[in-house]
Amino acid sequence: MGIPLITKPGKVVFLFFCISLALINASCTAGKPVQATKKIPVILDTDIGDDMDDAWALALLLQSQELDVKLILTDNGKPEYRSKVVAKFLDIAGRTDIPIGMGIDKKSTNHRRMTPWIKDFDIETYPGKIHKDGVQQMIDLIMNSPEPITLLCIGPLPNLAEALRRQPEIGSKVKLVGMYGSIRKGLFGKPKPFATWNIKVDIPSAQAVFKAKWPMTITPVDTCGQIILKDERYRKISESTRALPKAIMENYKIWCATKPKKANAFETASSTLFDTLSVFLCFRQDFCTMEELGIRVDEKGFTRIDPNAKKMSVATEWKDIEAFKDLMVDRLVAKSESEKEK
Repeated sequence: MGIPLITKPGKVVFLFFCISLALINASCTAGKPVQATKKIPVILDTDIGDDMDDAWALALLLQSQELDVKLILTDNGKPEYRSKVVAKFLDIAGRTDIPIGMGIDKKSTNHRRMTPWIKDFDIETYPGKIHKDGVQQMIDLIMNSPEPITLLCIGPLPNLAEALRRQPEIGSKVKLVGMYGSIRKGLFGKPKPFATWNIKVDIPSAQAVFKAKWPMTITPVDTCGQIILKDERYRKISESTRALPKAIMENYKIWCATKPKKANAFETASSTLFDTLSVFLCFRQDFCTMEELGIRVDEKGFTRIDPNAKKMSVATEWKDIEAFKDLMVDRLVAKSESEKEK
């Protein structure tokens, strides 16, 4: 089919202009690959092996292509136990290229709930790298990085306080994103805030971290305390044959067995998935209302709004929790790296 003849001079000029512009653009871009969005370098600091939400957050992190995981650092004591849990997850996900760092060996009152899951996992044959001094490895990564690193923190904060003590300059080279505090509300929208676990278990460390000069973005329980998967969303996870959902469910059943009142909870719904929102806050914040607030940690472990305290970005309200849940489920049931290679 021929090109229709355009008789008006103005239209002829405009047509030749469009064709010329297209040819110029084509010649400039020919042979050049389309540049992918640059990934955000991330270090995860986690007390995985206690509550269930850390396992969900780790799986979600591994399934988020926006993030480049440089190190997974265990926190709040029991470093050998927690590192073994992380190692088995990474092995299942086909991500043994991600190094593991053992955090500070401090007294921790929580039980080793995931011990049955890792009892037959031989850490001696694990092909990945495990650093005994994970805090120093984190410091070295931060100080040698050509770009700022995001610290994704979903546990208590003794590792970060120790890192600041050893090398205060890391504060100018990182951004901290984490699950901390109860600002205006408690769990499930209750009107009374409370002192949350990740803060009160080591209040001096939390105070040091909250005063440090790095920029901070946090999700308090005001928002993340409402994340539970039920019905069809939960069935997609619980019935999935993918590697990571299966690992999550194996852990969840063991975790429920340690809590008599929740022994059969895995049959109908997830536990509260506090830590999962912080993963998304590393690269997008449109699911929530974000407020710039001065936040301090008081002597009892409460996170108080204080106009004289350091300002940070706080996810205070949901805009679309349903969309967040849908996206989280879709990512978790997608193929892992090991499954893509098969």
